[in-house]
Amino acid sequence: MSEDPDFEIDISTRGFAEEESPLTTREINLRKTFGYKTVLIQPSEEIGHGSYGRVIKAKLDGLPCAAKLLHHIFFTSHDPHVADFIRRFKQECRILRHLKHPGIVQFLGVLEDPRRRSNRRPILLMELMEHSLTDFLESRQRALSYHVQVNITYDITLALDYLHGNGIQHRDLSSNNILLTAGSRAKLTDFGMSKMVDLNPRMSRNNKLTECPGTLAYMPPEALVKGPAYSDKIDMFSTGVLIVQIITRHYPNPTDPHNHVHDPNYSVPILVPVPELERRKSDLQEYF
Repeated sequence: MSEDPDFEIDISTRGFAEEESPLTTREINLRKTFGYKTVLIQPSEEIGHGSYGRVIKAKLDGLPCAAKLLHHIFFTSHDPHVADFIRRFKQECRILRHLKHPGIVQFLGVLEDPRRRSNRRPILLMELMEHSLTDFLESRQRALSYHVQVNITYDITLALDYLHGNGIQHRDLSSNNILLTAGSRAKLTDFGMSKMVDLNPRMSRNNKLTECPGTLAYMPPEALVKGPAYSDKIDMFSTGVLIVQIITRHYPNPTDPHNHVHDPNYSVPILVPVPELERRKSDLQEYF
């Protein structure tokens, strides 16, 4: 349990963060439309945490929701890598506020932490979904029924079709970033690695991406080289890995993407790419 106490933000006058603030847009319209007055942030009710931030419970005028926020230390550090984490978080807020699809976690707004020591830390509010696909698969004692496997896969692919149709690559599909409703329907979350792309690839001047932008175990081989250039196919490959995981209920565990071959003519080993089917043999052989 966090030692950070719960606190309430009065939005009856200030509203959600506005366009001029570092993050946001027209979230104040939510207050005008629905009459929201207060947001209760509950650090004592943690849903999950990682190296960069936490997801905790919150209440929007008594309506349960989730709040995502980066750790305090990020807003007091001058490390350029830390600045990149903040940039990704702001990017996630910007992308989410424009998305409206049943297969994507619903965006509720962005607030600024009003406490003095927070340095105006942004707080992303989303619908409350407490269980990831990882938790769901690891808690199953038996293989999932066929219709549950199909439903989850269908929801993921439908949401991806929506994203790609709007020029967005998720780039970090993994079972940790798929959340499930009580009825085992799936929704995508965590758009910190996402990228807006030109819908006309011939006109795009920025198709070069950073090496391995997402979770290594789900990445295609072309993402594991320096200066990769790839497309929506990165998400499709990751979806294929997810499908295998859904069927087997085992987290993917590919081997090293290269073999180290020693040649007497060279002072260092030569890196030889390993075929992807060979890398993922252990994930496949027991079930396929």
